[in-house]
Amino acid sequence: MGMFSMMSNKKKTKLSRSNNKMKRMKRAQQKIREGVVEGEIVDAGLITVHHLRKRRTNPKANIQLSGKKKNKLKKQLLRMQKEKNAMEITAEDTSVAESESTESKANTKQTKKTPDVSTVIATQSLTNSKNKKSKKTKANHDSMEVDS
Repeated sequence: MGMFSMMSNKKKTKLSRSNNKMKRMKRAQQKIREGVVEGEIVDAGLITVHHLRKRRTNPKANIQLSGKKKNKLKKQLLRMQKEKNAMEITAEDTSVAESESTESKANTKQTKKTPDVSTVIATQSLTNSKNKKSKKTKANHDSMEVDS
């Protein structure tokens, strides 16, 4: 027991320090030369967030899904895809209905802005006749006031 207590305070020799330094340098060069080795990903399309978290903590981990989990994930993806397609179809239906309603509104606005030539002539003739009548009635009314 006495020997180990003395060893804890003993300084490292220059040789041991240089050996450790050489080991670190060799490991760094090996990483550069060979690159980081990563484990194989089986069924990459079915990988989940939990598996990605495992990859982050241990990139060398060989992640495989059991048959039960694979089937569950496949069914889940199919359900999500069906719901997405249904949402797109309903969105298209509503957009088509909205575009039809806006087109009908645009058509009614266009007819109001640009009426036919026959309606323009008819309205002008009506307004002209009303103006002539109103001028006559004003003149008659003015003459009545002067007379009285």
